Amino acid sequence: MVAPNVDIIFICAGNTCRSVAAMVVANHIISKDGLENTFRARSVGVAAREGSFATDKLTEAFDAVDSTIDFNTRHHRATSLKNLHVNKNEIVYMYYLDDSVYDRIVRDMRIGKTHSSLLNHTDLNILPVCNYEEVGDPYDAGLETYISMVEQVNVCVKDLMNNIIDDNLGMGIKRRKTKVGRKTKVG
Repeated sequence: MVAPNVDIIFICAGNTCRSVAAMVVANHIISKDGLENTFRARSVGVAAREGSFATDKLTEAFDAVDSTIDFNTRHHRATSLKNLHVNKNEIVYMYYLDDSVYDRIVRDMRIGKTHSSLLNHTDLNILPVCNYEEVGDPYDAGLETYISMVEQVNVCVKDLMNNIIDDNLGMGIKRRKTKVGRKTKVG
């Protein structure tokens, strides 16, 4: 059985920290499991300044939390949700980091401030990254706050990636589903 293409999109406010951290963890898992031809993880921000770098504190936080994840902030450029293009043939999972981001996603989609490919996608799931708590924005905080955020994202993303991979590849491993919370069908 050939698995479908799966696009996993993490969304925060500025696309310089939280969503980037989630994308990095997800792509680390995808790469480690040799699934690059089936899965991809990306990140965007609802209020991103296109082309901005990820914060340098993010690299320091990853070094402190999980040194097996190699991340350089200069390899990332912020992307706005309004410029996100999705393939209509892919399964798309969108994960938001806090409720204000979710509210902005839904509002922007309702008023047409997102790419038409997103508006016209027939099976779009918008879910929280962590089912049990929001991921706070550490913007302008100290390194310890960034480390706490990376730890939280690391745990949540590893859990949801295991579920996404199992659901889409039919590996037969039964785990708790992460599809809890506010689910929105757009279209």
